[in-house]
Amino acid sequence: MIFPIGDDQIKGGHKPIFSYSLIAINILVFGYQVSLYPPECQQLFLDYGIVPVDWLDGERRFTILSSMFLHGGWLHLLGNMVFLWVFADNIEAVIGSFALLFFIC
Repeated sequence: MIFPIGDDQIKGGHKPIFSYSLIAINILVFGYQVSLYPPECQQLFLDYGIVPVDWLDGERRFTILSSMFLHGGWLHLLGNMVFLWVFADNIEAVIGSFALLFFIC
């Protein structure tokens, strides 16, 4: 499998602040996650990870967003952040910063 390492930016000087902010938040949350002891990390996943049956029952709806910031390991984080870095800035330039939030969700 070959991963993309870059692309040609959309012309016009759009600054992908939202895309890069999402990458930074993901890295910060993962840094916090790996700093926890295993029982604390497990509780973090139980509290903020999505449980489909709870979500469908109308409970803990916030986990649809919070679970996007939890990653299962370094490679999971790296893979997601590379694709976010390569593609999200172009999407943000075309549809706008706030519309990107709805696109990602």
